[in-house]
Amino acid sequence: MILNFFKWSTLFLGFHFFIFNFLPFSKSIPQFVYNLHAVNLLFVFFSFLTITVLYLLSKKQNQYIGFVYLLFFTLKTIVCFWVFNDVLGSTHEHHKYEKYSILLLFFFFMILELNQTAKILNSVSYKTKVN
Repeated sequence: MILNFFKWSTLFLGFHFFIFNFLPFSKSIPQFVYNLHAVNLLFVFFSFLTITVLYLLSKKQNQYIGFVYLLFFTLKTIVCFWVFNDVLGSTHEHHKYEKYSILLLFFFFMILELNQTAKILNSVSYKTKVN
C-alpha cells in the first residue's frame, strides 16, 4: 500500500516537474515565492504521514479510520492555507501559476489519500466479513 503511494506520487511529481520545467510555464518559476521542491516534499510528507497512521490504525482500532482521515485532512488544509496564504490569497498576475501549482498538488494528494483510505477501509471491512 505504501509502495503504491510512492509509485503514484513519484509519477505525478515527475509529471509536475516536467510541466513546470519544459513547457512555457518554465519562465515563471524564478518568480515563485516558494521552492517547488519544498512544496512537493511538504505534500508528500503530509500524505505519507496520513496514510501511515491510517494503516497502523487499521490494525488496532479500525472503526475510527474515517474520523482520523477527516482530522488529518482538516489539519492539512489549515496548515497549507496558513503556510501558503500569501500566494493563495494573492491577486497578482505573477502568482497565478504558483497558485495553480499548489492547488494542483493539494488536490492530487487529496485524491491519492482518498484512494489509499478507501483501500484500507475495504480491506478492513473484508476482514470483518470473513471473520
